[in-house]
Amino acid sequence: MAGEIVRTQKRILSGRGNGFGLVKGVAAKMEERAAMILRQSAADVCLEKRRWEKAVLDVQSHLQEQYSKALEVLNNDESGILSAHLSLLEDPALIEAVSEMIEEEGCCVEWALKSQTEKICGMLEKSGNLVIRERALDICDISAQLMGALANAQSDQRVCHASRFYAEGPVVSDIQDQCIMIKNVLYPSDVIHFNFVKYCGIIVAHGSWTTHSAILAKSKSIPMVILDHGEEIESIEDGSELILDADDGVITLNPEAEDYRSFEAKMKRNEETLRLFDTLKGCSLRSRNDRRIRFEANISGPDDLPSVIQSGAQGIGLFRTEFLYYNQASLPDEEQQYQIYRNVLQAMKNLPVTFRTFDIGGDKQVPGLNLPEEMNPFLGYRAIRIALAEPELFKTQIRAILRAAAGLPVRIMFPMISTVEELERAKAIVYASMHELKNQGIPCSEEIKLGMMVEIPAAAVLADEFAKHCDFFSIGTNDLIQYTMACDRLNEKVQNLYRADNPAVLQLIKAIAEAAHRHGIEVGICGEAASSIDLIPAWLDYGIDVLSMSPSILPKIQVCCYQMGLIHKENPLSDR
Repeated sequence: MAGEIVRTQKRILSGRGNGFGLVKGVAAKMEERAAMILRQSAADVCLEKRRWEKAVLDVQSHLQEQYSKALEVLNNDESGILSAHLSLLEDPALIEAVSEMIEEEGCCVEWALKSQTEKICGMLEKSGNLVIRERALDICDISAQLMGALANAQSDQRVCHASRFYAEGPVVSDIQDQCIMIKNVLYPSDVIHFNFVKYCGIIVAHGSWTTHSAILAKSKSIPMVILDHGEEIESIEDGSELILDADDGVITLNPEAEDYRSFEAKMKRNEETLRLFDTLKGCSLRSRNDRRIRFEANISGPDDLPSVIQSGAQGIGLFRTEFLYYNQASLPDEEQQYQIYRNVLQAMKNLPVTFRTFDIGGDKQVPGLNLPEEMNPFLGYRAIRIALAEPELFKTQIRAILRAAAGLPVRIMFPMISTVEELERAKAIVYASMHELKNQGIPCSEEIKLGMMVEIPAAAVLADEFAKHCDFFSIGTNDLIQYTMACDRLNEKVQNLYRADNPAVLQLIKAIAEAAHRHGIEVGICGEAASSIDLIPAWLDYGIDVLSMSPSILPKIQVCCYQMGLIHKENPLSDR
């Protein structure tokens, strides 16, 4: 019965968690049911087309309002996704196709929308590329919001997230405890409208951590687990009690007294971990080999700065600058970039900041560039290849960084370097920009460290040669693994090959570190493997100098390393 807590037999489900702790609550199944839409003839085709046009405008208005709010608070993940959804409402593949079907077949707008959504999603889901398949989720999300707008039109209600078609489930307001959202498929709008008063976590049957919705859940620090076996979601009953552990990827259905005691004990350990972390905050650290080691943060924009500062990160090891190129209608100018970079550097108060020059291309279009569609975009025209082909675009970013770094420590890192010639050409543009700024009397950084991402096997094999031409290496394990193992890291069918602990990958990383040290330059890891507690002993044995990771997980990793004896305190950073 809706609103009642269901208590049946205990069961354990496994999955992949996002590392944002554990919560307890009551299951609230929010599966959308297919609306009972039948093929019906339109009594008035013109009226149906007007209904369609109004629904599109209503959803556009709602999304634009949400987009503006996201921009105000510099939420780059949310604004980027909302921007992508707004662009879908201008895509003729859906919008014009629905209108044409109404006119040609004389059917109602709901049937036309349902038919065209199924047609487009069916084609996308056949793709071998997971990124393209996941675009179907965005189409379904927009379609559901349009259906909601059509349903609300007669009562003149404004379109809203709650207007979507939900299955029978518990009346959330009737349950005193917080709820855990249970979804077969999670849409971005589910997370954008996530109510932290009612909900405390999410369980999803199907998906990956590369979907827009999963990225948003991470940015909002929502504990979430994607089930290993999606069909098991059917065993979760509405109103049943749950413990969701997003650290270990474990869900306990109908927990018993012992499970709640374990929950409380782990919560207490987490609190103790935070207290221990406070004693490590601000301290210089050394590895068990007595090498200096820094724990730095990876971020995607200035909205991540509060979490970086809270995490106690000893710098920013990877500042992804491409958000500036994806989240607006035109290319960012020098002044806009300067202001953002300057604010970041000042907020970090003399701690090192590593700006990665734009890694655009691949699977995403950039407004104003008209990048060609490619059969295999991750092996094509992207990152430094675009930068060197578009020197004015590249120089605009470099000038902004150099100006922002006047009097402050900064590092510039070039992505996707595969030849020494590429590295030298990129450096030449930096030096030319520096010379130009000085001649113009504009303050800029005079001492800047230039480094490269080592993420292509060609660069790893020739690490000794590359080390002669730069100030530091940062190993991008995400791409290094997929290029070394010839496996798409977004393709679920070859995930068994995508492993950082593969002997070939480990041997390459060790060789890169040894080459860096032979030439007296620093080497770090900024890929997902940097935060793998199982692999950190190997990284420290190889002499890795910097581990850069998500600020949300940094405190936990640092404390684990300390408790395992992998690192020890030296002196406070202020005493260096």
